[in-house]
Amino acid sequence: MVASPLSNKQGDQYGDDINGRLLLVKKIVKEIKAFANDDFIVSYRMGWNDDLELNVQTAQALGRIGIELLHISSGIPTDRKPKIPSDFLFNEIVYTGIQIKKHVHVPVTVVSNIGILNRGNALLENGLCDFVAYGKPFLADAAFLIKSLKNYDYKSCFECRTCQWFINGEKCPAHINAKTIKTIKNEKILWRK
Repeated sequence: MVASPLSNKQGDQYGDDINGRLLLVKKIVKEIKAFANDDFIVSYRMGWNDDLELNVQTAQALGRIGIELLHISSGIPTDRKPKIPSDFLFNEIVYTGIQIKKHVHVPVTVVSNIGILNRGNALLENGLCDFVAYGKPFLADAAFLIKSLKNYDYKSCFECRTCQWFINGEKCPAHINAKTIKTIKNEKILWRK
């Protein structure tokens, strides 16, 4: 998170203001573009701060230095409490991504607790983002997409208070459930033969 003042406390040329914090990114992008052809998309996963205006400024600056796709994610694991509308159906990470999308000229990906295909489709169909990323649903069930195409409300993740996948993936209740169902189906196929 070199772009964030929450983590980048350097007082040299790579810190201080937004231009300094993005200097390393700018140098990396320049080298990638010198090496890769025009078909290569340079993407940046941007963690959000609780200052929406700073998020927008950072995203715009990233666009100016050559970033062609932004992926807005949680970033720094610190307690941040941005103000979002009480009737907003998603979390603050998705909200930040949607707000950034309004102010940049590059595609924006949002992620975090979207959970089911119907919710992601609503974001896309309403032009609130360009791409939706799903993390935990695939960790909980590798067949998340296949099952979701049959049922757009399929929810693989059980949303445990403390995510068991990140403690020990083998103890994730949803992952265990998906594996058990797959085993039962495979046993039925073998039994029928």
